[in-house]
Amino acid sequence: MGVGESQYELRPELFRREILPRLAQVKLSEIAEIAGCSKAYASDIRRGKWTPHISTWAVLATLVGELAPL
Repeated sequence: MGVGESQYELRPELFRREILPRLAQVKLSEIAEIAGCSKAYASDIRRGKWTPHISTWAVLATLVGELAPL
């Protein structure tokens, strides 16, 4: 388990509720860079088609300004 993963591990609904909606305002290139994925996959994440690996949730939360533990 990586740094920051434990607070999100059992709560994927919080990712969908707290982080995902805020990703709509973030550039695909920023999502792709911080999540370590392609722009195409970043687009799928931002649209809610795919949920990214849990290891990226903490950095995505930081990206959208969700700094407090969910």
